[in-house]
Amino acid sequence: MLADFQSLAQARFLPRNGAFYPRAVVKRQATRIFLLGFAQNQLQTELNCGRFHLQEPPMASTLADINSQIQKHDEQIAQLRKQAEELRNQERAGVIEDIRRKIADYGLTASDLKLSAGRAVTAKRAASAPAPKAAAKYRSPTGETWSGGRGRKPRWVTEALAAGKSLTDFEIK
Repeated sequence: MLADFQSLAQARFLPRNGAFYPRAVVKRQATRIFLLGFAQNQLQTELNCGRFHLQEPPMASTLADINSQIQKHDEQIAQLRKQAEELRNQERAGVIEDIRRKIADYGLTASDLKLSAGRAVTAKRAASAPAPKAAAKYRSPTGETWSGGRGRKPRWVTEALAAGKSLTDFEIK
């Protein structure tokens, strides 16, 4: 193999395509070919000697095997999530301590940081609170009610209007 490398490095053309190249390009390409061949031989030697094992995990043969593998992986996932949460809490504690120290060093207040507990709480409540139910303005002869403003008209209203009646006929007084 070394002899092949030396003969390629001294040649003026590459034997694969027969094209002529400057000597520097030929040497560079010969070096690549040599290193690639060396790496392949080294890998093959390690595989043959048993130093390097390429084994795929055995395929599960039954549904019970698959379920046990899934359970094992679920346990590993839960364990990793627990570790991640612990690390996050440790980092969070460090960040909180750092912020408290900086607030004390610079003498900052909640108003300096535009923080207001009251405003933040009301904003959360306003966003999560459902809209109040509107009072009914119209009632059908069967007792169904409609507020008269939100969304589509109920079927009983559209059928009554198509039959020639008006909304004033159904108003709750």
